Amino acid sequence: MQRYRPLDHTADIRLRIYGRTFRHLLQNAVYALTDTLTSADRVRAERTKKVTVRGDDPPHLLILLLKEVLFLFETRRFLSRQLVIRRFGDTILTGTLRGEILKDHPMKTEIKAVTYHGLKLEKKKGRWVSEVVVAV
Repeated sequence: MQRYRPLDHTADIRLRIYGRTFRHLLQNAVYALTDTLTSADRVRAERTKKVTVRGDDPPHLLILLLKEVLFLFETRRFLSRQLVIRRFGDTILTGTLRGEILKDHPMKTEIKAVTYHGLKLEKKKGRWVSEVVVAV
């Protein structure tokens, strides 16, 4: 199953993210954000960071999770390859990000922010689909 794909956008990057379930979509969203920064397949899952996110609804939860992943990259140079979810609901997520500290990974794109602009999250044809714009 395709995890995500980049879409055309005027100045920023728009990602379409897929998941069999909302939970799976959140995991793929973490992968997609990291893969936009660098090649996520090359990031090793050798360190962990605990993450807890509370949102008002599923779209808010998605954005807050991606903002946390970007924050960890910007402040600790932590690249998140995988999200392991421990506790999950429409408005809360507790889990562990697995990844590594930025070393010799070539950067693809500098992401300045995860935005609410053009945010979409819906269930279509038995799978979840989201569109998220990241400012570059």
